[in-house]
Amino acid sequence: PVTGDLTPIIIGAYERAVLYFWRDDCSSSQTVFEDLEVVMDAPPDGLSLFSVYATDWTELLAASGIHAVPTVLFVANGQIDARLQGPHSRQVLKKELHKISP
Repeated sequence: PVTGDLTPIIIGAYERAVLYFWRDDCSSSQTVFEDLEVVMDAPPDGLSLFSVYATDWTELLAASGIHAVPTVLFVANGQIDARLQGPHSRQVLKKELHKISP
C-alpha cells in the first residue's frame, strides 16, 4: 500500500506497474480486489504492484485522472497505458496485464 500523493511519482518512476485505487465503503472495490488477487497470483517479474486508499487524496488523485473507485491503472514505460474504472471481467484484467508484461 502507498499513499495517494505518491501516484505521480510511481507512474513516472516504474517501467511497469499496476496501481489499484479503492475505498473501504465501496463494494465494487472488494470485487476488483478479489479479481486482481486471482489474476495477479503470480505477477510477471519486473511488474510492481501498488494499492492506494483513495479517500484521503481525492483532489490530488483527480489531478491524476482518478475520479472514481475502484480504478486500476496499468503503467508501461512511465506512462498510463490503460485505465479501468469500476469492475471488469478477469479476462479484461488479464488482457491489460499481458499488454504491459515483458
